[in-house]
Amino acid sequence: LFNTYTPAEIKVMKGKNPTRKDFIATKDILDDYNNGVIGPGHCDNKSTIANINNNTQVQELVVYPNPMSNYGTLNFVASENANTTVEIYNLVGARVDVLFNDYVESGSKTSLSIDATKYSKGMYIIYIRNGSSVYKEKLSVIN
Repeated sequence: LFNTYTPAEIKVMKGKNPTRKDFIATKDILDDYNNGVIGPGHCDNKSTIANINNNTQVQELVVYPNPMSNYGTLNFVASENANTTVEIYNLVGARVDVLFNDYVESGSKTSLSIDATKYSKGMYIIYIRNGSSVYKEKLSVIN
């Protein structure tokens, strides 16, 4: 995107232009990364991930191995009694997979298998929606 378009060209694009939407999705991901919402985070909070709605935290979130080449595991402990979805998005904001969609209880551990052979090499964002809470974590696929 950045090699093809200038900021001025994007600025004049209107509404639901797909290229403009790609830039906005990329901007949001870069902003989340720069603010420590996704990515390595800060040294003092590597074992938790921030809730982007209200800054509460999941008690445990582990994606292993990361980077991933074939198969891996996602473990998390939900913060709410609620329906929970776990989805994987590419960096342009397109959903590529739904790993989980079910009710979970607060404090219960959920373990999911990830088949990374289904994804192209690159970076992805895992979204965990647990009731009113939304969590994000990065996933690097190196197959």
